[in-house]
Amino acid sequence: MAAWRLSLLGQCQLRTPSGEPVNFATRKALALLAYLSLQQNRRASRERLAALFWPEGDPEQARLNLRKALSMIRAAKPAGEAPLIATEGELVGIPEGVLTTDVDELDRRLAQSPADALSTYAGPLLQDFSIRGAPDFDDWVLLQAQALHQRVVERVVQALDEALAGGASPEAAGETAQRLLALDPLNERAHRVVMRAQIRQGRRAAAVQHLRGLEDRLRRELGVEPDAATRNVLNERESPAAIAPVALEPGGRSSDEDAFRAPSRRRARLWAWLAPAIVLASVAAWAAWTWRPADPPELGELRSLASVRFDYFQPDLSPKGDFVAFSSRRRVPGNADIYIQSVAGAAPVRITTDPAVDENPAWSPDGAAIAFTRVEMAKGSPCRVIVVGIPRGRERAVGLCPGGVPSRLAWSADGRSFYLGGRAGVGRPRSLFRMDVATGEAIRVTTPPEGYWGDDEPVVSPDGRHVAFMRRVTWTSVGVFVLRTDNGEVRPLSEERARLWGLAWAPDGRGVFFSSNRRGDTGLWWLPLKGGEEPRRLAGGFQDVHAVSTARRANSLVFEALYNLSDLRVGRSGADRTGVPGLPPPQPGKSDWFPAVAPDGALAFVSDRSGSEQLWRFADGALDRLTDLPGITSQNPRWSPDGRQIAFVAVRDGRSSLYVVGRDGGPIRVLSSGAVEEGSPVWSADGRHIYFASRRSGAWRIWRTAADGTTPAEPVTGDGPRAVRLGPDGRSLFVVIDGRAGIWMADFAQGRVAGSWNLVEPTLASDDWMNWDVVGGALYYNRRSTDGSSGEVRRRDLASGEDGPAPGGGDVPMLASFAATPDGRLILTYRSGEMHLMSADLRGAGRGRR
Repeated sequence: MAAWRLSLLGQCQLRTPSGEPVNFATRKALALLAYLSLQQNRRASRERLAALFWPEGDPEQARLNLRKALSMIRAAKPAGEAPLIATEGELVGIPEGVLTTDVDELDRRLAQSPADALSTYAGPLLQDFSIRGAPDFDDWVLLQAQALHQRVVERVVQALDEALAGGASPEAAGETAQRLLALDPLNERAHRVVMRAQIRQGRRAAAVQHLRGLEDRLRRELGVEPDAATRNVLNERESPAAIAPVALEPGGRSSDEDAFRAPSRRRARLWAWLAPAIVLASVAAWAAWTWRPADPPELGELRSLASVRFDYFQPDLSPKGDFVAFSSRRRVPGNADIYIQSVAGAAPVRITTDPAVDENPAWSPDGAAIAFTRVEMAKGSPCRVIVVGIPRGRERAVGLCPGGVPSRLAWSADGRSFYLGGRAGVGRPRSLFRMDVATGEAIRVTTPPEGYWGDDEPVVSPDGRHVAFMRRVTWTSVGVFVLRTDNGEVRPLSEERARLWGLAWAPDGRGVFFSSNRRGDTGLWWLPLKGGEEPRRLAGGFQDVHAVSTARRANSLVFEALYNLSDLRVGRSGADRTGVPGLPPPQPGKSDWFPAVAPDGALAFVSDRSGSEQLWRFADGALDRLTDLPGITSQNPRWSPDGRQIAFVAVRDGRSSLYVVGRDGGPIRVLSSGAVEEGSPVWSADGRHIYFASRRSGAWRIWRTAADGTTPAEPVTGDGPRAVRLGPDGRSLFVVIDGRAGIWMADFAQGRVAGSWNLVEPTLASDDWMNWDVVGGALYYNRRSTDGSSGEVRRRDLASGEDGPAPGGGDVPMLASFAATPDGRLILTYRSGEMHLMSADLRGAGRGRR
């Protein structure tokens, strides 16, 4: 039987099996087919489809709209043809063999004859195809188009590399590579093919000139140098020799060393004998894995290994699951170091003693070494990646963190490289890099779309064939993605519209664990590698789950469990703090945060007292809830100069909107809707305008909009500023610049920045972008300790320049907002609770059913 045909490359068009075009009354019916055709198993849940295509309406109305769209698709079926849509309970899908797409044909050609596949690649996926009222669908299209584009380019380049190595015509390879560069002009693998083809033709001078042109372009457009592999093409003879992993020399013995012995070196001599058997066993296991659907594992009994106030352990389990490495700032106050602790319960052993901040520990695959990042904050030195032998080996600096950004580290399965996050240039999204352990050279391996926050939290699968990582649109919209290490293909596993905190592989490699607040509290979830299924919850409700780690060769898991509450306190002299007079404290398990003070002393703040994050007001002894917005995360309230209105930001399904509500509640005015990320609203002195930070243009900028919503927003700065305050006279603009320390100021006139930015306070850490304010002619800001563990609020008089501790400032945790009252008092978000390091065995990890 002939199949329906759906074109997705370039224009989007559906044709019946006889070739007749199909036109639906609504584009959402066609978009629904496009979405299903690109899902694993070509199916999705009704809940997912309704939320994706009709996010703004009532859930019941969204499901009704879905039923109408499905009926429309069914009605398009000519007599005698196979139906396009089948339903099974809560699942909606396209039956097998009923529909074919040009993406299917492209994938077949990529597998059979990659160079010929370019003729099938008619244009970007769903080019110029969008629908109204479904921003998440537009985001999904962007991600899918980027992933497909990267898959095409990387697969064709890989085939060209292999063809050249096998003696193929350099002219043909070079011609195809040039066609690829028209699609992706900055793809260095394609540039390397062109250069190798030129060298094979005896045109070495042309290859040199090509490299110089690439260097100029990368410096001009990205501010980076070509990868080492690209520069080394000119020095290649045949295939480059393999680089042996670094040798780590153990140091002197200690009383703790017997507990941390490295694996016996006799194991290496057995490898040559065991390799064939292991390969056969791996093939058999892979064959079984491909047809047996994986069930999620179950958590065994939970055990507490350690607990501490206001610290994050960043745990990493050893390969056999018997030890956990973690970072701590509290065991030796004022110094962040790496520790190792037996899961059986022995006391921790301190591994590093450097006064710098040592974080992100990662065990090597053989358990003989730990890699970590080191930042000397007091000296302003760049972030470095360090490797230390276990138990008492010497340290060796491997290389600089890409873009100077500390990141979680993940060793490759062969121990020759790390995966880590970093920036390819100033203002660029974070990408994943692969760093060579022996040389420190870092090569970028992912390219997130422009305007995204970027990629981080890499974890390598036990077999080394995949790297799972987080791709962040914003901090509240994060997806789980997978990179194939053999061909660079990137695909999404779960496109969340929630916060994600931790990521780890199941020991058998069939799925990943992650922590997310996708259902309210931050619980532990499991997701199969094959994709196409909704994540399944393993634990939640007892404490918020953060960082997660599993063992490579054991069914063991460790994670951070945070019991974290906050309320509002008034700063007094010294470090004394009391509750806000008359304000009832939140009930156990609830929190208050984001305080803002009106000119008359009224207090606005965000609280989950009612069960969801809403805006509240406390004035004249009365406490009132001002908003009742479903499914939102509220942020950054700000009073108007006359104290009659409050501007605030609310995030829903990963997208931000700017709102204004009256002092007594009532109708809520929407000033912006559905931007990627917005924040930091502040009113003009006359109350006619609101200035705010937004990434709606792809990078952080400061924008201005009319407070009554009568005129559209317009930018007032270039790229960079992510938080804003106005000077006392309205003639100066204070900002914090994304990714840079300090507070900056520029003259401001007629709604525009005049002149250049001047650094007025260098000590504000980039992570403290919300911990500062300009109130009553004074600049309030948080000055953090050199290890980043604590800070105090300081006050600087802008007229005299006098600077000193603000009364009642004391210790302020990162991202714990505060407000300064007109009379100089501080209202701070006071956090209480503990971080617990928990461990558990995994029962039935990855078992399947026939």
